[in-house]
Amino acid sequence: MNTDQILKDLQIIVGREFATNSPEDLYIYSQDPGASLPRPVDFVVMPKTTEEVQKIVKLANEEKIPLVPMGGGLTLSGLIIPVKGGIVLDMKRMDQVIEINELSRYALIEPGVSTGQLLAYLNEHHPDLQPAIPDAPPSATIAGNVLIHGSGYLSQKYGDHGAIVNGLEVVLASGEVVKLGSCAVSDYWFARGPIPDLVGLFLSSFGTMGIVTKLSVQIFPKPKFREIVFGLMKDEENIPNLLLEITTKEFIEDVILGKQDKPEWMKGYIFFMVYITGDSQEDIDAKIKILKKIYRKNGARYMKATQKMIDLYIEKPIFASGAADFRKGGGFEYVGANMPLEKIPEA
Repeated sequence: MNTDQILKDLQIIVGREFATNSPEDLYIYSQDPGASLPRPVDFVVMPKTTEEVQKIVKLANEEKIPLVPMGGGLTLSGLIIPVKGGIVLDMKRMDQVIEINELSRYALIEPGVSTGQLLAYLNEHHPDLQPAIPDAPPSATIAGNVLIHGSGYLSQKYGDHGAIVNGLEVVLASGEVVKLGSCAVSDYWFARGPIPDLVGLFLSSFGTMGIVTKLSVQIFPKPKFREIVFGLMKDEENIPNLLLEITTKEFIEDVILGKQDKPEWMKGYIFFMVYITGDSQEDIDAKIKILKKIYRKNGARYMKATQKMIDLYIEKPIFASGAADFRKGGGFEYVGANMPLEKIPEA
């Protein structure tokens, strides 16, 4: 591999300041925030347009260099660390919110748009709409989350976040650009069908099938009231029945559960948080009453959320990052949410 020539070619494509093979620049791209061991990277490039991605892919194809696309770089399982070196495509410069369609309720965005960016954009320009928010810091990209079937707010109501993808624009290994979903046959990105649904080929493929350069995700009406109903239990064998009863209630927006040893009083407890919404406080209160009964029936007890909890989990949705640095003795182990209810006690 002619390293100097390839670097020069990459810099011609994206600009001198957006392609590098300097060790000090490559270092951060050789690892992720999880426990995976670092692996070497040969080049990092930051494209700005679909056309630049096409040129990078064609160059890599000619030179037989592996490509790894990266969004926010927050995965915890080594998904963005190259296995055999090559080029990491850092997609953060492709950060435009292209369109918000209020009638058909979708956001057309580039792959570098973060959760926090889309949320802020909607709050400012479309305050009656909300995106699905992953259980991750606001710097996580929408594309990175949905392409790995991520979960978080609205997962209970609408399915994992991969289910909210309406359409994709993808650069294939040949450099060809394809559009998938209704955008393939119209100017609208409102649905996957009624044409054959090929979007699924690219979900959870981690860039091995192609590099996503545009995507459409569903957005949803924002409820007037949102609340978290906390609970605590000690016997993990009760979790499946508890979750079964909770998730049969159609007003549940999301469920999170886990264990932690800090603060000291939480040691030995399983905590769970159920997100609910409503059109009035009376509506919220009625739903809390139903959940309290479910908790008691399944050996759990209700705990009223403090203002600090509300700030952490609703007002500033940074659940994972907030837990990770608890009193500087933090960190967490994440087992994922895609599993049958029967396996949750073991997890």
